[in-house]
Amino acid sequence: MIELALPAGSLQSALVAFENGADAVYLGLQSFSARKGATNFSFEDIGRLKTSLTKNQKFYVTVNTLATDHEMPQVESMLRRLALYEPDGVIVQDLGIAKMIKTQYLDRLLLHGSTQLAVHTVSGVQSMASLGFSRVVLSRELTIDEIAAIRTACPDIELKVFIHGALCYGFSGLCMASDILVGRSANRGECAQICRTWFTRTDTSKSGNYFSMTDLDIGTAVRTLDQIGINSLKIEGRMKSPAYVGAVTRYYRLLLDRRNDSSAIEQARKEAHIIFSRERSAGWLSSYGRTNKSDSRRGPRLSTVSYPSHTGIAIGEIEETRTNRTEMVAKLRLYGPIALHDGLLIRKAESSGIDTPVKFGLGKLWDVHGKSLTDSQHLSHVYILLPESVDIEPGTPIYMISKHDQEIPLISEKALTPYREPMDIECLIGNNIIELHSSTFFDPSITQRYQIDIGIANTPQNTIDNVLKIFASSGSSLFTLGTLSVRHTNNGTFEHVFLPLSQLKQIRRQWYAHIDQLYDRWCSVQPPRTTKTTGHTPWEQLPARTMIIPPGERGIIWVDIVKALVASEHGLNILDYISMVDNKLYIPLQPVMFEEELFVQSLNKLVKDLSSAYGKANLRLGLNNVAHIKWAENNPDIPCFADVYLYMSNSLAVDILVERLPNLVGLYRWVEHPATELTEYRETASPVGKDFNMPLFISRSCFRYDSLGLSCDNCPRRGSWELEQTGKRFLVEVRDCLTVVSLLP
Repeated sequence: MIELALPAGSLQSALVAFENGADAVYLGLQSFSARKGATNFSFEDIGRLKTSLTKNQKFYVTVNTLATDHEMPQVESMLRRLALYEPDGVIVQDLGIAKMIKTQYLDRLLLHGSTQLAVHTVSGVQSMASLGFSRVVLSRELTIDEIAAIRTACPDIELKVFIHGALCYGFSGLCMASDILVGRSANRGECAQICRTWFTRTDTSKSGNYFSMTDLDIGTAVRTLDQIGINSLKIEGRMKSPAYVGAVTRYYRLLLDRRNDSSAIEQARKEAHIIFSRERSAGWLSSYGRTNKSDSRRGPRLSTVSYPSHTGIAIGEIEETRTNRTEMVAKLRLYGPIALHDGLLIRKAESSGIDTPVKFGLGKLWDVHGKSLTDSQHLSHVYILLPESVDIEPGTPIYMISKHDQEIPLISEKALTPYREPMDIECLIGNNIIELHSSTFFDPSITQRYQIDIGIANTPQNTIDNVLKIFASSGSSLFTLGTLSVRHTNNGTFEHVFLPLSQLKQIRRQWYAHIDQLYDRWCSVQPPRTTKTTGHTPWEQLPARTMIIPPGERGIIWVDIVKALVASEHGLNILDYISMVDNKLYIPLQPVMFEEELFVQSLNKLVKDLSSAYGKANLRLGLNNVAHIKWAENNPDIPCFADVYLYMSNSLAVDILVERLPNLVGLYRWVEHPATELTEYRETASPVGKDFNMPLFISRSCFRYDSLGLSCDNCPRRGSWELEQTGKRFLVEVRDCLTVVSLLP
């Protein structure tokens, strides 16, 4: 059975998800989570959740932000504490954190690749598998056909796919808008949701939320994902309420299990959307509208240009309005039931291009005969009271954005039993001595000896049962008894051994206190790292990153490999397409490449041509996606460097490249934190330079089609526009239906 994984921004949300049929939840801790704004979990919360799970229920922990060398000890301490609870997977973006887990904790922490790694190709998934990941959360931008192709090519790694919730405009992990514009890094869990704000076109003065995406709802397409062998379905929403989590769980549980119950499925869908949903589409999964690159799109547009927020569901349409004394009354034609205290929304279209929301609670309701109602009772027409002074045209839709009874009762959290790690204990009883031995995941050999007044019993004793009963009660310790073996030093029987219970209880308290102390010490003390700098050949200093942007480009910072190959094969000057600095050709690779087979074939041919013309030693290929690591491994004679999208935020991340790529000749510092020291590589990491400007967004949403509403027919598959917002100017470029947005100087 395919797994249904729900977001848990809090313990309450997790409990509600499982109560409504979730197979798994994913959650974040207080630190190093990409959703800092969620309530998130303490370790005690995780322990209580773990004890509440049934055999087949699972939980995953997100550690999906980037960390610096300075923060890595904190990360390691957190991972050690997390290892106690053995989550079913740790979802990771940072390659350094992944290396730490793989080399030290893989027996208790399975590695799952975050969607923040922008994995969207076969080579990307294969690279992840070679790095020790057992599951990959694929980018949201893939179609079902593309996912099926990855599944076929990569049968031995688990794949997880987003199916519901918010869509980001830019590829997750490649978005720089929040960091560049307001200094809040999305790769650090601080996204300011720049994509949901308004911009103005400089050519028309028309405003819109041009980068605000529809919410994802793939509906029955989940069954196709099940058929092609996807392992897990992921719903977005760690910032959303327990009521939302419960409703969306019920919706997809019905879709997967009760396939013929269309009425129940539709009711569950509406309940979920009323609690929270923007305008909806099936995203790229089944709404994209084309299979081949040459096809014209016919599907729904993926942007919500006029209104970026919660719209719920359309519940009716205003047929007429009138003034009743001092009140504004509207006659509605209903699509579904409404009741007093439901939350309603009217969107007023404005000449600016951005709708003005009018939100109000339903305070009065009448039938067409003027009789007051508490609900619509399946009527087709009713009258409602509108907010004062609102001017609404007939034909205007009205939306339900909350129900009067949508709140759900809380599930008791305090009633949940705290988690205690079972540990096997060997108890050796000697002459006034008890010696305890145990082996744990953090210390394989623990031994403690205690004095005890052992006497001779006048009546037969259940000595083993007494020891078992006392040590099974571990109080507030994080550990408890697993199995117990008891033996006597002289191999005698226990029938006449008398152990003072008060002393035995004191020994138990001291034992568990000792175990907790050892565990705390293990979690807090960081072992020294081996310095790699001494054995490392210093890399060359890379040019300022602006110097290797392809000639003539403003917002595109990588080489168009196919275009450069065509130029090479037609005898054109390659230096019009690729930058040369100090007699070296710099070829930064594109971080997004949906036609990967064509990309790799073109890259191989281009490298062959350039090697003949300039020599392999004078080529420099920039790696901008985990998929590129695989190409670099397969071409060890071609010099490579870690470019700006392969974030080298800490020394462990660099270690991975150093160990795998003997052809690595340099790397750029982490562009979001250029002053961050790579402790073990501080002398050889290259700065990007002060004038370098990363794109804000790289998006598969075509700005021309999705945001401007232009037809795909006869489109040149490219275009350029300028936008403005609060005095800043932005360049929007569409190249082969990929949109790149940059801040203009």
